[in-house]
Amino acid sequence: MKMYEKYLLENQDRYENIQEMGVIATLTAAAVVAGIAKVAHFIFTMAERRAQKACRNYRGNERVSCVTRYKVNAMKLEKSKLQSGMGRCAQTNDPNGCKQKLQDKVEKLDRKIEKESLTLQSV
Repeated sequence: MKMYEKYLLENQDRYENIQEMGVIATLTAAAVVAGIAKVAHFIFTMAERRAQKACRNYRGNERVSCVTRYKVNAMKLEKSKLQSGMGRCAQTNDPNGCKQKLQDKVEKLDRKIEKESLTLQSV
């Protein structure tokens, strides 16, 4: 089992325990957004480390291209985790604010993905 999958499973158990106690409804939107963003960024970091290992034998433009491809894929994975976490916003006291914050993070990632894709095309 990969490290981030173990982390997600551990957090999933925590969320289930919190739901059973009825506490999750009182969480603020910021806390939910922060939790979702932390997990998504952790996954991105793990993917980026894999890129460094996978591309270590390349040099010059080949290395830049390899790392950029991995980076774009990692950002897409982070984006999908943020989008899938939007369902938890319904359980907060401010669902619209929570969704808006996550959507802002997704849009920021979209811009980064587009920028990196342009870099990839120019290499």
